[in-house]
Amino acid sequence: MDEKNFIEELHEIKSAEQQKEKIIQDAHREAEKILSEASAKAKAAISQAKDEAVQTEEKILTSERIKLEKEEKEIIEKAQKEAQKILNATIPLQAIKKAVEKIIE
Repeated sequence: MDEKNFIEELHEIKSAEQQKEKIIQDAHREAEKILSEASAKAKAAISQAKDEAVQTEEKILTSERIKLEKEEKEIIEKAQKEAQKILNATIPLQAIKKAVEKIIE
């Protein structure tokens, strides 16, 4: 092998090493790009999941609030009916006389 061939082979080796380094750098850049995109997609998915969770929570709270208000209304109406029954009840005169006598004694 003469000097010219040797120098030529060295240049080829050096060129191959440079190509290898370029391929490695390109691969690193592509990996970083993929990682960045995946991170952005993950953040978007997390944000969407949080939004959906808030909406679901609000729906559940609204539904439960409506149920509670309905139950409260029924309880109040029942209490009002009972109160009206008491107000409309007639007390026999004899019972009033006995109560007054006990108070006076």
